[in-house]
Amino acid sequence: MVLRWNGSSWTQQALPAFDGNLRRVKLNDVVAVSSNDVWVVGVGFSWQSFTLVPYLLHWNGQSWQQSTIPNPPYGEFNGVTALSPTKVYAVGWKNSETLVARWNGSTWSQESTPSPDAANNLVDATAAGTGTVWGAGYRHGPDGVLTTLAIRTTNG
Repeated sequence: MVLRWNGSSWTQQALPAFDGNLRRVKLNDVVAVSSNDVWVVGVGFSWQSFTLVPYLLHWNGQSWQQSTIPNPPYGEFNGVTALSPTKVYAVGWKNSETLVARWNGSTWSQESTPSPDAANNLVDATAAGTGTVWGAGYRHGPDGVLTTLAIRTTNG
């Protein structure tokens, strides 16, 4: 469910119908670049592959549209942040590695990240200034110990 505040009350928003492949979509985070540029991220369950897949929704000022990343991996988006309308970052996990995807204004692409030999999960992200994005989460070390994970990009 997505709710929108109009200045005096909350209204439930109509979402696009899920394709026949997705079920049990869970929305995890939202970022508003402007009143007509809002992104929501989460995860859906694919009946076709019996896996969790990252999920993206975009508000264009008129309606919500589902968006996708190329070759969606098994995984989940947990957080989303934006430096500008053409620099939106979604973070989470894929196949036991960090997942970072970037919107360039027309398409999403997966970004490469440092990949320590561990199971990684980015839980949230934030934009700092005009060109830096931080992602934070956790990883399971080879010894099974849970440790803090933080990554940063300055090529925003």
